[in-house]
Amino acid sequence: MKKTIIMLLSVLLVSIAKAETKQQITIINNGKAGGSYHARTQMYRDGLVAAGYEVDYEDVGKISQAVKIFKETDKPTIMVYSNNQVYKQDLFHTAENFIMLEYQQPLYVCQTNESKSKTSGLTVAHGKG
Repeated sequence: MKKTIIMLLSVLLVSIAKAETKQQITIINNGKAGGSYHARTQMYRDGLVAAGYEVDYEDVGKISQAVKIFKETDKPTIMVYSNNQVYKQDLFHTAENFIMLEYQQPLYVCQTNESKSKTSGLTVAHGKG
């Protein structure tokens, strides 16, 4: 009887210990304070902590170093990253590393009245973001 109680208590304590273990996730901040990448990374960190995750926050602040860390890790890791960086940083979105699309931005290509009759020599520009 004594051995049975000890065995049950052991199983109960192990179960409680496992239930209290939080899932751990790493978040890499590749943006500078005041920037949109930084703000969004903070938002994800706060949301994951509120959801019960144990967050390992790495404040890298430089995209090239953050990409290097992201590529080398084997832990669950999140990093805010946009498609205008893929060629420069050689980190392309794949089924293995892409988790969600935050938002899309429309791109409008317009022609000014002064260039209506032009057929060549036109310049198209877009914003950095």
